[in-house]
Amino acid sequence: PELSLATLESLLATLNSTDDKRVAVALDLFAEQERAHLIPGLILYHPSPDVLAKALELLAKTGRTDFLPLADRLLDHEYAHVRAAALRARMALAPDEGLLRERVAVNCPVVRATALVGLTAGNFTTVDETGPYLDEVVEEGSDVAREALAHAIGYGPPLVHDEYLLRLARSDNE
Repeated sequence: PELSLATLESLLATLNSTDDKRVAVALDLFAEQERAHLIPGLILYHPSPDVLAKALELLAKTGRTDFLPLADRLLDHEYAHVRAAALRARMALAPDEGLLRERVAVNCPVVRATALVGLTAGNFTTVDETGPYLDEVVEEGSDVAREALAHAIGYGPPLVHDEYLLRLARSDNE
């Protein structure tokens, strides 16, 4: 059903909650009702890393770019999954080759995998060039790095990294 103005106001107010679960449910409701474009960019100041990652994902899917300056400050967040989510948002809406190449060089497999997929997705390089590192993530990477690779592939162009998704799925079943 269509959300009433009172319900929308309540959901917006819930985004200010200190209860991370309530905020996550509110974000899910915005997405479910196809109202993610109403999520304020200021949600990216929320203290919870999980809320930040979820909000970045939803905001990126809206096609809005007004929140990117706030997302960019999260590229140096203490939690790798937040840094990777900020990089995925950036690569989905405003890919920057220099930024992606800079992030390939960081000593964090989660961010590196995301940046490598971003370079390919942005047509800044080819899968042939990034393949050796992606092979390493699939074959020897931590579960966290492999999950980051799968998330990043979801933001890339269709079919380009399908081989890696299949290999990730097979390796999970072994």
